[in-house]
Amino acid sequence: MRPPVRNIVSATASGLVWSGLAWILGARALGTMFIGGLIASPLIGLGMAHVTPWWIRRSVPVRVALALGVLYVAAALFGLAAGAFDVLAGTSRLQPAQAVIGSMIGVVWGLTFTGAFIVLLPLAYLNLKLLAPVRR
Repeated sequence: MRPPVRNIVSATASGLVWSGLAWILGARALGTMFIGGLIASPLIGLGMAHVTPWWIRRSVPVRVALALGVLYVAAALFGLAAGAFDVLAGTSRLQPAQAVIGSMIGVVWGLTFTGAFIVLLPLAYLNLKLLAPVRR
């Protein structure tokens, strides 16, 4: 069964909004390596929207935990796409696996140790809440 077009549009738009946030928060630190993550953001948004059927049936504490998990999985996927782009563009001096894994770890590390997850967790929760009615 295919999802309705509005679900796809909403989830893709969500990914684009998150790419804007990523650009604001991290473009200075990572420069052009961010391009791969920005390109992949609509697809990441589509993937993360698949959590909403489980999300809407849970208690608030479980929803918060799921939102945190979605935030970290999306960040890791963003890092994966950024690292893959870096390798494909030929701008990485590392072995391909090192570049991709290093980028994933770097994004997750930055999300955690800069404290950005504290600000982004409520936004991830709100994002899932806004997408949930569309997925019903």
